[in-house]
Amino acid sequence: MSTVKRIAKRRQKIVDASLASAAESVIQEINNNPEQIELAIDKAVDNTVNWNHIVIAPMESKDIPIEYFIKTVFPTLYLDPSFQVEKTRWTVAKEQAYIINLILGLARSPLSIADITHGDGPMRKHFQLQLQKALTAATADGNNRGEAIIRFVKDEFPIEYSSPCGRFVLNGTFSQLPEAFRKMFLSKTITLHVYEVRQLSTLSELFIGLNDGEPLNHQEIRNAYIGDPAKSVRKATRKLVASMLPFSFSGGLKDIATNDRRSGDEFLAQWLCRLNLPVRSTKNVNHEALTEMYRTNNVDATIYPLFRQHVDLIAGSFSHASANDMVPAIEDTMTKSRLANYMILLDLILTSGYTISNVGTIFEWFLETEPERWLQQPTKAVVDAQVKKAKGKKEKAEAMLKALKDRYSEWCRQALTNSSKVKKRTVLIQEDLDKVIAQWLTDGVIS
Repeated sequence: MSTVKRIAKRRQKIVDASLASAAESVIQEINNNPEQIELAIDKAVDNTVNWNHIVIAPMESKDIPIEYFIKTVFPTLYLDPSFQVEKTRWTVAKEQAYIINLILGLARSPLSIADITHGDGPMRKHFQLQLQKALTAATADGNNRGEAIIRFVKDEFPIEYSSPCGRFVLNGTFSQLPEAFRKMFLSKTITLHVYEVRQLSTLSELFIGLNDGEPLNHQEIRNAYIGDPAKSVRKATRKLVASMLPFSFSGGLKDIATNDRRSGDEFLAQWLCRLNLPVRSTKNVNHEALTEMYRTNNVDATIYPLFRQHVDLIAGSFSHASANDMVPAIEDTMTKSRLANYMILLDLILTSGYTISNVGTIFEWFLETEPERWLQQPTKAVVDAQVKKAKGKKEKAEAMLKALKDRYSEWCRQALTNSSKVKKRTVLIQEDLDKVIAQWLTDGVIS
């Protein structure tokens, strides 16, 4: 072996020994500090990930004069009822406060709109009529602010403001204020964020994530989810609200009848969710259950026809009452819980295989018998049985009170949310229904 080869072989042995020693040190370090090594690996992996995909939609920020917003931007905006509440929720006082802050340079929040001209097929179909009318953007956030600007310039409300140091006073509608002020106001800039949106689901995310004006309630947020539950409920609510127009309800039923803050949507969403529950389910129809239904779109397809049938029958019932001079009686007696109980009655009839031919007769029977169910008390035998299980005077007294409260009127305190109470009411309604079902078959009320 040549001298060169011997030297090369010795060097390779030295390198191999060094590598083995280094490898042993690394292994020892891993054994001694596994968490630190794992963190280092995670950090190395994180640094190779492209995080740009988490951005919901590309956005361009523009500072535009108010006059440009009024003449060029606002006429192209569409307030999509799928995501927004059609009527402005700001009071005049809030609008006035915003305008004054705008004048003083204190209104910093941008108006956010979504450009809908580059949408995919489903999105262009959704906005087909709007695009034909040159409505090219949907309001994502700031509708109240935009409406306040428009209403102020149209003299729909005045402002009143005196600067703390007495430098100036503003008092009057837009056209009543000095010309120099009007020019200054129209030249002031507001920030506009324009998002390029290609899918309806992206628009939903924008609406939910951006809205920082009037706090959204749970149903308004749910309403922004794309899917059959949201679409079916909105359509059903419009039909129900139209049938309730002749009535002046109060309390919770008034909110349903006007769909104020989507109360009507929420009520019918609860019913849709309840219809979709398995028969023996004890799951309550609460906020979480409704959100899950909207988000996952997990309603069985066979439920929707039944749901629509229920809404048609309820609308038909209110139309019957309106046509037969029953409006005052309905206004005095109908509540949110009683409407829920009537829906339970209709469901019992339909799910028993009957077809309803005369919903007016059924509605009148319900209105007549419902007060009797409300007044019904637990039987002495039921109360005694509960008391007998208790030990001690205090426990027996508490058991008696609890037993006395376990009645129909108490079960109605939560219209559709509490499954246990709904089931108890259903049993009692079924008992009364069994007494008239044969007569209804004979009379042709059902078949």
